[in-house]
Amino acid sequence: MQVHPTNDTFKDYIYFFVGQVFSLLGSSVVQFIIPVWITLVYQDEILTSLVYFVSFIPSVFVSPIAGVFADKWNRKKMIALADSSQAITTLILIISFATNVVNLPIILSISFLRSIFQSMHFPPSNAIIPTMVPEDKLSRMNGINYLLTSFINVIGPLIAGFMLVIFPIEIALWIDIITFFIAIIPLILIRIPDIREKVDNNVKSLSFMENLKEGLRITKIIPGLIVLLILATFANFLEQPLQTLLSNFILVDNSGTELILATITGSMSAGIFLGSIIITLKKRWNKKVLLIVFGVLLGNFGYLIVAISPYQFYLMMIIGGVIYGLFLPIVNTMFLTLIQTKVPTDTQGRVISIAILISSGITPLSIIIAGPISKIIGISTLWIIYAILGMVICLIMWFFTNLKRIDKFEKESFSSSKDTNLNLNEKD
Repeated sequence: MQVHPTNDTFKDYIYFFVGQVFSLLGSSVVQFIIPVWITLVYQDEILTSLVYFVSFIPSVFVSPIAGVFADKWNRKKMIALADSSQAITTLILIISFATNVVNLPIILSISFLRSIFQSMHFPPSNAIIPTMVPEDKLSRMNGINYLLTSFINVIGPLIAGFMLVIFPIEIALWIDIITFFIAIIPLILIRIPDIREKVDNNVKSLSFMENLKEGLRITKIIPGLIVLLILATFANFLEQPLQTLLSNFILVDNSGTELILATITGSMSAGIFLGSIIITLKKRWNKKVLLIVFGVLLGNFGYLIVAISPYQFYLMMIIGGVIYGLFLPIVNTMFLTLIQTKVPTDTQGRVISIAILISSGITPLSIIIAGPISKIIGISTLWIIYAILGMVICLIMWFFTNLKRIDKFEKESFSSSKDTNLNLNEKD
């Protein structure tokens, strides 16, 4: 059964969203500080890749589980639990630095736990959007989401880099605790629609694996969606080393400083900020799949510019970073809007989790092999190869698959959650 958002639910979502933006600021500071500390202390690409690996791997395994429970549990409580747990891990990290007991195993453990809680947070926080935001506002709201998120991602690394110059790490990390309290207050006060009552009244209770399989079956029914997820898989695999090895590329290969790293990281977020503005200027976007393909192609072009930048040619890296970031919100907003407009509301948690599982399933492999390969051929050479491969694969997917068919599919093809389950079971 579909939930129809109202003006009241939309206002509640705005309050929730503003709080989450503040929370993101704290998280962006932590996410910048940890790789920088690893790079400065160890100066080893493999260890830098390792911290990204342990930070990413839970998303592959936890997100599908969280997606199933996001459709069955109280989404508000799930989000609160995830946010609170992340704040606790940051507090442990602060104590570790303050008492000078911090070491690589502690950093890796904290990164692993934070990733688990972030993976718990993503499915319910995205699944509530179509239950609180009217459909005609989805694309624009997703664009605003990226707009404010990218703004935070611009200033987050800059704030972190500035604070690391002035304060010890344990002081800088307190930003995450402060922003947690700012985010939790609106979450407590608002009302999030409870899908569970509608699901329980209309759909026979399913086991965890049956729920997961149902999400996969719905994904397979929508023509071209699996191909889109495969494209996302390749894009994530090939582009992940840009983030994983950037600190080594700037601090070690180019003898840069933390502020230079923060500036180049911020340039990518500045591109995301500009792309988000473009998304929000138009209320409704047609040909979403074409925009995704176009965005992936040009994003890889920006990736290539960063890769071929000469030694300490930071301006060229900044330009490439802006181009790379510019198309991320276009790709991700169109992707998320496709899911929100093509998939029944009461199954979106499961489908989002399946999308994460498929599109990110082999990304941990990309992270863990990036360090050893870059030691052999160099970071810039690895990036050049991956950027070119990304553009070639994107063109193949567009011209030789049914990717274009997604835009023509309508959510109304699923008459109701009950009918969807019956139709899906008949296909077994």
